[in-house]
Amino acid sequence: MRERYGINVIMHRATDAPYIDLRVDDGDEIQFGQQTLKVIYTPGHTQDAMCLLFKDRIFTGDTLFDRRLRQDGSAGRQCRSATREPGKTQNARRPNPCISGS
Repeated sequence: MRERYGINVIMHRATDAPYIDLRVDDGDEIQFGQQTLKVIYTPGHTQDAMCLLFKDRIFTGDTLFDRRLRQDGSAGRQCRSATREPGKTQNARRPNPCISGS
């Protein structure tokens, strides 16, 4: 997709994935057009997990999975990491879990 559509691949700096165009960290902002996504680092399930805050929405990936789905409790750790700092997600009123399959 990267080559076909000319998109940039953006992932957290903790990833060891190849072919990353931009590595981001907690608090970074990603500009697209006149809009901005704020990066919130949410390690737990994986060390490179992150959420993206957009106005009143937070895109969580699998951060919102119920902890009972993971025997290692990583989902609970990841949810706690998303809210570890007061005010960080205070405007996020509409969670948007989104998971891509392979």
